[in-house]
Amino acid sequence: MKKLISYILTFLLVIVLIALVLIACIKEKVLNIDNILQIFDNVNFYENTYKTLNENFSNYIEQSGLDESVIKDIITVEDIKTEIRNCIESIYNNTKYTINKEDIEKRLNENINNYLEENHRKLNSSEENAVSTFVSKISSVYASEVFPIDLISKININLKKISNIVDIANISLYVSVVVLLLLLIIINIKNIMKVLNYIGVSLLSSGIVLYAPKIFIDYKLHINDINIYNRNISDIIINIINDILNYFSKIPIIFIVIAIVLLFVANLLKKDDNKKYNI
Repeated sequence: MKKLISYILTFLLVIVLIALVLIACIKEKVLNIDNILQIFDNVNFYENTYKTLNENFSNYIEQSGLDESVIKDIITVEDIKTEIRNCIESIYNNTKYTINKEDIEKRLNENINNYLEENHRKLNSSEENAVSTFVSKISSVYASEVFPIDLISKININLKKISNIVDIANISLYVSVVVLLLLLIIINIKNIMKVLNYIGVSLLSSGIVLYAPKIFIDYKLHINDINIYNRNISDIIINIINDILNYFSKIPIIFIVIAIVLLFVANLLKKDDNKKYNI
C-alpha cells in the first residue's frame, strides 16, 4: 500500500513541478514588464523604429510638393522610446492609452511654415489641402507604426488580472510541492533511500518532459522566420520566444542534474544496505 501511495505522490509531484516551471516562466518572462523592456533595448527597437518611420515619412514628401527637410527632427529616438514605454505600461496596467500625434503634427507644421518663409512661398488652396493631407498622413503613419497599441487593445487581454492569478497559482504550487515532499518523507520515513529515489524520479521525469518541447521547436519550427505586423514587432516576438526557450533549456537541465545526483546517492545507500545485509 505504501508503495502505491508513493507512486501516486511521485506522479503528482511530476505534474506539480511541470506546472510550477510553466507558471514561473510566464511570471518571469512574459508578465515581468522589466524583462520585456529589456528585450526592447536589446534588439534596438527604438532606433530601428526611428529609422523605419523616417523611411516611411519620406515616401509621402513628393505628394505634398514640399522639401524633405520639413520632416527633419519631427521625431527623436527618445520620443519613440517614451511613447512605446507608455504603451507597454498601459498594457500591463490595463489602462487606455492613445498615441500622442499632437507633438509630431506641431513640429511638422512649424517646419513647413519655416520652409515656406525661407523660400518665400505662398500656398494656394489646392496646395494647402495637399499639405494638410500630408500632415494628417504623417501623423497617422507615426501612430500606426510606432507601436500597435490599438491592435493589442482590441485583443483585450487583462495582464494585470492574469498576473494576479499567476501569483496565486505560483504560491499554491510551491505549497503543493512542500506537501507532496513531506508526505513522501512521512510514508517512507524509515527508508531515506526510497525518498531520494522518488524525488529523483520526479525531477528526472519533469525535466525530460519540460525539455522535450524545446528540442522539437529547435528542429521543426523556424522561429526566426516569424513575421507579424512589421519587422520590428516581429523581432520583439522572436526574442521573447527565444528568451522563453532559453529558460526551458536551463531549468530542466538543473532538474535532470539534481535527479541524477539524488538517484546516484540513493543507489549508493542501497549498496551500503546490501553490504550490511550480506555481512
